[in-house]
Amino acid sequence: MKGYSANLTETCSEERLNLITDVDVKPATATDTAFVQAAIERTHHVVGLVREMSMDGAFQSPSNAEYAKEQNKQIYYSGVQESRGSFRYQPTEEGVEVVDRNTEAVQLAQEYKPGKYKLIIDGKPRYPKELTIENSIKRHQIKALPDHIKNRRHNVEASIFQLNYYTKGGKTHYGGLTPQQLWARCRGLWVNLVRIKNYLTTPPMLPA
Repeated sequence: MKGYSANLTETCSEERLNLITDVDVKPATATDTAFVQAAIERTHHVVGLVREMSMDGAFQSPSNAEYAKEQNKQIYYSGVQESRGSFRYQPTEEGVEVVDRNTEAVQLAQEYKPGKYKLIIDGKPRYPKELTIENSIKRHQIKALPDHIKNRRHNVEASIFQLNYYTKGGKTHYGGLTPQQLWARCRGLWVNLVRIKNYLTTPPMLPA
């Protein structure tokens, strides 16, 4: 895989000026999950301690989940990578409840080993993967998030658009990792300067 991937981190306050705190570029072979921890640590140096973060589902990984737990941080994801599948899994006091998405039929999965479940479909046993159950539960949790948390992703999309505005199909005119990193950080700085100017020169909204 050729090329480079850029990752952007910004603040997301509903009441204050929001600025880009970190822009990083890695070879295209790097996974999205590889950007997370370094971006958070660098953001600490800009805005202070960060406790809550919102990001796309592609940034989920066991190592990032462990990092958030160790650092006492809460990460909100906009989705999960795995497809939804035919069943919805929900934890209850009795165990894991399984809902058929097509018929809405409900049954309780049988835990035959710790963390391992079995359900009967058309008289035949099926063994859902632990990750499939976890992702279904995560989807339910994401759906239940307040709107102000769900909508944070929209602001990031606007910032990515501004970062890439003068590229052609998302491609720059520069070659090599260092020039790409310099371009991305300078572009992020320009976006911040425009935001600061607009914030300082826009008249405050008067109460109706």
